[in-house]
Formats: sequence, structure tokens, C-alpha cells
Amino acid sequence: MKTTLDLDDALLIEAKTVAAKRRTTLKAVVEHALRRELAPAPEITNPDPEKYEIGPLGFLVLKRKPGDTVTLEQIQAIQKEIDEEEFQRALTAAGVFPNLPASDDLTDLYLLGLAVRHGGRFATFDQRIDAALIPGGPAAYFIIPPS
Repeated sequence: MKTTLDLDDALLIEAKTVAAKRRTTLKAVVEHALRRELAPAPEITNPDPEKYEIGPLGFLVLKRKPGDTVTLEQIQAIQKEIDEEEFQRALTAAGVFPNLPASDDLTDLYLLGLAVRHGGRFATFDQRIDAALIPGGPAAYFIIPPS
């Protein structure tokens, strides 16, 4: 179906640039953006009702009493907790490791796990990584040949 839209010049230029970088059409970029915007919002679960509540816009927010201020230390503690949970999720994407690898390999395995989870590839010079520890890891593991 054809329609006419009156778009801001800068927005149109940016959309055309994105389309060119992705080697697709402006129509495809606009359709994708509309589908993403119109898709139902995922259900948010509250991992800790004592600490968080779901705000009026559907986001998880820190519970606090009127007049309370949130300190930088509280924010950093929450960020550290989230980072650790994400790290564990990536390492155990499809179960628990039969044997935990040495700590110097954990970062590479974490990155490999993220690559598998997001449909990407992990490229490295390191040939010591046991990609079989991550389900789907061997297919996503790419060793950069020495020059």
C-alpha cells in the first residue's frame, strides 16, 4: 500500500543512511521500525519485590520512600549484581558446565556464549579455548589465522 509521510529532513537522511549501511531499502527500514514499535511489550517480572516495583511506564524501578535519595553506591551495587547475573546466564546458556574452565578462559567463554546467544561469531587468536563447553560454540568460534 502506498502512503505519504511528512518526515523531518534529518530523520529521513538518517534513515536512508541506515538503509544504505544495511544494504536494504528505506521501505524495509521503516517497516522494521513500525513493526518493532507496534509489537506488544514483553511482560516484565519483578525479580525482587522487596527492592523493586514496576513503574507506571512498565519499567522496573527501585523502591524508595518519599524524600529518599538513591546513592551512587546503590546504583553501582545494582549494576554489579546485574552484570554478575548476565555473566552467569551466558556461561550456563544451556546448562551447567561439566567442568569449570580456568579463570583466564572465562572471559573468552563468556564472549563466545554471548555470540552464540545473539547469533554472532566470536573471533580470536587464542586456540586454547574449548568451544565445546558452550552448546553451539564450535559453530560460532572462529580462530583468526596468524599473519
